[in-house]
Amino acid sequence: MIVNEIKDIEKKDTRVYYLETYIATAVYTFLGDEKTGKIEFSIEQKPTGELDLKIEFIDKIDYPILQTKMELRKHINNLIEKNLLP
Repeated sequence: MIVNEIKDIEKKDTRVYYLETYIATAVYTFLGDEKTGKIEFSIEQKPTGELDLKIEFIDKIDYPILQTKMELRKHINNLIEKNLLP
């Protein structure tokens, strides 16, 4: 499974300054077939300065959840490093 992109990223209003929540569409390839699925992820900045990333699937996926979350985590961390989140 390969995460191709995360698109249509929208920030949700949480009213908590250290927590950002987003809803997006993940585009991934599984066995040569491209699929999409809605996800929700939140980024919480802890008092120590580290970021805690949580990912939830809105749509069901046809792949093991743990590996999919690991791939999405890499892609989202890349978006955070490049400052591409809204």
